[in-house]
Amino acid sequence: MNLLEWMTSALPEPAAEPGQREVSPGCTMRYLEAGSGYPVVLLHGLLGAADVWHRNLSILAREYRVIAVDQLTCERHGWVNEQNADIATSAERLLQLFNSLGIERGHLIGHSYGGSVAVVFAAKYPERVASLILLAPPTTAATSLLPVVEFWSTALGRWFGHRVTDLPRRLQELALLRMYGDPDHADEKTLDLYLRALRRPGAVTHILSIIQLWHHNMNVVDDALAALPEHRVLLLWGDRDRTAPVHLSEKLLRRLPKAELQVITGAGHLVFDEAPHEANLLFADWLRRNTVPHRVAAHKSDVA
Repeated sequence: MNLLEWMTSALPEPAAEPGQREVSPGCTMRYLEAGSGYPVVLLHGLLGAADVWHRNLSILAREYRVIAVDQLTCERHGWVNEQNADIATSAERLLQLFNSLGIERGHLIGHSYGGSVAVVFAAKYPERVASLILLAPPTTAATSLLPVVEFWSTALGRWFGHRVTDLPRRLQELALLRMYGDPDHADEKTLDLYLRALRRPGAVTHILSIIQLWHHNMNVVDDALAALPEHRVLLLWGDRDRTAPVHLSEKLLRRLPKAELQVITGAGHLVFDEAPHEANLLFADWLRRNTVPHRVAAHKSDVA
């Protein structure tokens, strides 16, 4: 069966099941998991949660064990505890999740800031990563983000940030719609998922903490890129990305000369959601070409 037939066939799509694991004292990481086989781990961006991958997770789970990680995490009793926002610490928490779920080695698919976390993880723990799929990840080269970062780092920005969730829904939607190449491609479910994640108690505080460390974290990402010149990497971009413009992909290719680049016409920053058919085909093709058979890590039901 070729990829197109696989994507359009009536194969069953395994339902995603929620789970959570303690990855450090007081820090419980939530995730969604579906399927079995070689592990594929999905990392959302600065906004959102594990369920924003709803158009991708079940499709990939036809052939792989797919885990969508909730990076806001570190929850206790439904609250997002204040936690270390250093990107290296985020990579360490992800390692603990790998260990807890019995994942010896897997593919990482990271969107935006989640792609930056994936880069740092791969540099720190290369033996745990089979390949990377990076969707518009920011680095120090993403200078178009600096005015936004500077504003949210000010006292006024932090004050306003804590009141974003109180704005009328239409204003919140308009901000999210800027992440699409064509706002008509957005659906209510995806918008609800992003807004719900933002409203979780403590979520805004943690996002603002990451922004406060933005320059430090991006320097860590740049140092990590230097350790990945031989790594298997797919870069995926939308050519109408306003958040991380597509020209940044060329700068990344110079840092990662063996990487492959795919650009989806008409898509914006949320390329995996706006163009799920094209993105899923590219994911599946890459995973098939870069999955080396080995002893597959235990499925969640086999791990204590």
